[in-house]
Amino acid sequence: MERLQASYPQVLQSNASLLYGLAQAHRGAGELDKARDVLLLYVSQFSGTFEASLAFLERADLFFQENRVEEGLQAIDFFVASSAPESLKMQGNLKAVQACLTDNRIEEATKRMINANWSVTTMPELAHLAFLALRCGEHAMTVKDYPAALSLFQLVPPKAQLLRMQSEKLADLSERLARGSGR
Repeated sequence: MERLQASYPQVLQSNASLLYGLAQAHRGAGELDKARDVLLLYVSQFSGTFEASLAFLERADLFFQENRVEEGLQAIDFFVASSAPESLKMQGNLKAVQACLTDNRIEEATKRMINANWSVTTMPELAHLAFLALRCGEHAMTVKDYPAALSLFQLVPPKAQLLRMQSEKLADLSERLARGSGR
């Protein structure tokens, strides 16, 4: 991989697919630092694109994968403050809260849940938000922070909304499977 990078640096830096492929090759080889570096180069070369925003989120995921939670959270915070699409910012916030919970940082997860501007309307993000809000809300109740618990429980969409969205996703899946199998 290094020989490829050394031999064709301009080609790689100007071709989004090749650059992203190189990041994936490093990731697959377990070279996560190099994968992050290439993703950062991707973000700088193609900033302002939807794909660059996805690459930035993937870079944060690599930090979380290595249990470098603080660096991942910093990357997410930078991303959320950027001009990235709102839908991706929501995904970033969900990843940050999940990383905090995985790292047993329930207080920080709860603060992030309360302070984020949630406008999640699609699955599976909506389901993920519901589970995170319930978990943090339970914690808030345990520590008798009832205003926080109320705010968190209000983030959980009504059961009917979740069931309706689940039905829509299942119908879409059934239709795709029927078309794909020739039925």
